[in-house]
Amino acid sequence: MGNIIKANISYWMTFLGMSHKEVAAAMDMSNATLYNRMRLPSSFTIAELERFAGKIGIEMSDLVVKKA
Repeated sequence: MGNIIKANISYWMTFLGMSHKEVAAAMDMSNATLYNRMRLPSSFTIAELERFAGKIGIEMSDLVVKKA
């Protein structure tokens, strides 16, 4: 599931034109922590994913379900 989360976060970053720094801020974490989470995506917490989804206006399921 980790790779799905990473792919979906990357998709939304690109789709919305967000920088790495903006995504880190949306998740309320440092840039270094976001880099570490992206290297090991299964380490994202539910709270971090919920914050990001809420800030960009999507459902959390859009981050954890594989896109067709």
